[in-house]
Amino acid sequence: MVELELPFVICGEVKEGRDTCLSFNRDKDYNLFLPSLCEDDITQIASIDSIGELSVREIISFLCEAGRLWRNREYRWRTLASEIASVTTGYSKQMIDLSYDTLSEVLNEDFLLRLLEVEMRDIEFLDRWVKLGEADVHAVPLGRILHVLAGNVPLVSLVSYLMGILTKNSNVLKVPTGDPATSVCLCLTFREIDPSHPVTKTSSAVYVAHDSDYLTRLFEIADGVCAWGGGSAIEACRRKCRPGVPFLDFGPRKSLQFISREIYADDKDLKTAALKAAQDLVMYDQHACHSPQIAFVESPAELFCRALVEALNEVETFLPRGYTSIEEKAQITLEKTMALFSNGKVYCSRSKNCTIIL
Repeated sequence: MVELELPFVICGEVKEGRDTCLSFNRDKDYNLFLPSLCEDDITQIASIDSIGELSVREIISFLCEAGRLWRNREYRWRTLASEIASVTTGYSKQMIDLSYDTLSEVLNEDFLLRLLEVEMRDIEFLDRWVKLGEADVHAVPLGRILHVLAGNVPLVSLVSYLMGILTKNSNVLKVPTGDPATSVCLCLTFREIDPSHPVTKTSSAVYVAHDSDYLTRLFEIADGVCAWGGGSAIEACRRKCRPGVPFLDFGPRKSLQFISREIYADDKDLKTAALKAAQDLVMYDQHACHSPQIAFVESPAELFCRALVEALNEVETFLPRGYTSIEEKAQITLEKTMALFSNGKVYCSRSKNCTIIL
């Protein structure tokens, strides 16, 4: 049995404890110990509702410092996040490293400015009153935003947290069982950079069970909610949300690939298309909403399948599949058997970790 520990961050302050235990059965058994919320924590979170008078560029400068630290794979909070996330998500260390490399690129001035310009049109709206036609316009913080995060992709649901920061709100992250470490360690990074910075003091990252009274309390003090996850998780959040509170849901998605016959005209085009398709397929072991589950391929599809197998063999050398449970392996075997009985064709990568059914 391997034991791991992770604190909470509440308004920039660290709370440690071993009140809660999350267990994971991977190649060996793991127990992750965390503290638990109390009413004093809720009161503290409720006392802060916005970042204050910082300009957008001052906020971006602070976030970029966190990005600079996370570019170093040996940085202590990234190392802790990677150790725990590899266990809780079940993804390979290479997949986690790729996610955190991407996070460090997201925490970049050019990227964050472009993100705001796309979403807000003019970032000056966030700092001051701006003349727009006959009206003066100024975007003000909503207040406390509760982010109910999903654990299948360490990076994606953090986007709503970053937007919450950039729009000067106070942010509460309800971290998921599947990935409690990424959000907490990012908040710990903010604290390390400057424990008194407004971004630090307005950030909280906590784990709380879905049936806990304290989760209900977090919904009660929220001025807005961003919820990520499957259909049942989204509906559960919607039921907990107070009437009139803005609710943004990022629910279940299905992704597809479309492969047209033009790729067969040239071997180079075929290999390029197969490699790009393989990269999409292996990302997050197909647990992400952007992971293609079905591909519609124009004939001769067998030619594409053979090229795809070769591409998967190549991609798996640097992005191997993570942990696969006995139940998942049994389901894959059943699907392959059913396909063969139905006169389908089954293709497998060299490692047998990727299966294509035609």
